[in-house]
Amino acid sequence: STTKTSYTNSSTSIGTTYYYKVKAIGTNGAASDLSSVVSIQCRPAAANISIYRVNGKPQLKWKAVSGATKYWIYRSTDGKNFKYFDSTTKRATPTPVRHPVRSITTVSRQLRS
Repeated sequence: STTKTSYTNSSTSIGTTYYYKVKAIGTNGAASDLSSVVSIQCRPAAANISIYRVNGKPQLKWKAVSGATKYWIYRSTDGKNFKYFDSTTKRATPTPVRHPVRSITTVSRQLRS
């Protein structure tokens, strides 16, 4: 007889919904009917967060969450009504590279030299 009545499926992908049923098997091989179906969509684990004060400003820190590609920061002033505030994956606006303008004649002379 077994007392183990739980199972963790460690081979899943974030964003995928998985459906499960369970069947009990007795020592003589007799099997029960399948259980009812249950499902769950896999999501990254919640970050375990800490907060510090750096130069008077709040700094949040957390350990990486397996499968996460970015983190969204939510903020509240009352501890109840949280709104999206920022992201860790902002793209910097590229600075245009300016090259000095040369005449085609000057460039072709340099290439022939």
